[in-house]
Amino acid sequence: MKLNYSIITTLLFAGTFSFATSANDVATKYIFKAMNNSLNTRICTAAANNDMPKLKQAIRKDKFGARHVTSTLVCNDKDVTHFAAQYNAYETAEYLSRRAPHRFKVNLDDVQIIDLAFQSNVKQNIKVIYISAK
Repeated sequence: MKLNYSIITTLLFAGTFSFATSANDVATKYIFKAMNNSLNTRICTAAANNDMPKLKQAIRKDKFGARHVTSTLVCNDKDVTHFAAQYNAYETAEYLSRRAPHRFKVNLDDVQIIDLAFQSNVKQNIKVIYISAK
């Protein structure tokens, strides 16, 4: 009976490990396409692409500043801070969250960094996201 228990335990462990490994074998790469060339859409695109220089440059062109952008700009029906965090643009999401009013802040404490360059055998799904701003 002891042998059967160890075999079952081994099979359960192996099944759990293979599920966890296969779940991580697919990475998603996002490509963002702007629907127009407005300043708001450029801010959304820079935020989603995690492009800090372009984001800061676009925010400087907005006459009201970063706090106004974080509280009023809506990208694909989400506020810009949550929009950036949704697509794993943690650097820009953190930058925007520091400048946002309390209700627009994003909790980024649960961030997990995975080195995709190290995992050469990882399959990539490519998703094209069309961005529009309101």
